[in-house]
Amino acid sequence: MSTTAPAAAVDGVLVGGAVEHPLELTDAALRGYPPHTESGEFDSSKGPQAHTYVGALLSDVVDSADPREADAKNPLLRLVVRAAASDGYDGQPLGHPRLVVPSDKKGGRYVSDLTELTVVDAGA
Repeated sequence: MSTTAPAAAVDGVLVGGAVEHPLELTDAALRGYPPHTESGEFDSSKGPQAHTYVGALLSDVVDSADPREADAKNPLLRLVVRAAASDGYDGQPLGHPRLVVPSDKKGGRYVSDLTELTVVDAGA
């Protein structure tokens, strides 16, 4: 598995892998998904932080690419999503979306400047 973040082909997020309809979502297209508001508190090198994020749900974005179901019992449970990003720790407004998990208390695991989501069949 490569650890190098791929260059984004569009100014937004690529959605590919084990999907029927790969997507190239611009920032405007991402803003077209139903917005959801999530608040999260996490630890950082600067101490505890609390933020509120507004945007598309990961499940909505991945579902729109129509993940492929494997020939297995509970096929969608075999799918995982790998997120790739460019470096986004510069203290400036994000040029790309951020993938957040409000229940994760380690903010360093949030994915800043998201460039690609790849659906992978973990059982393959």
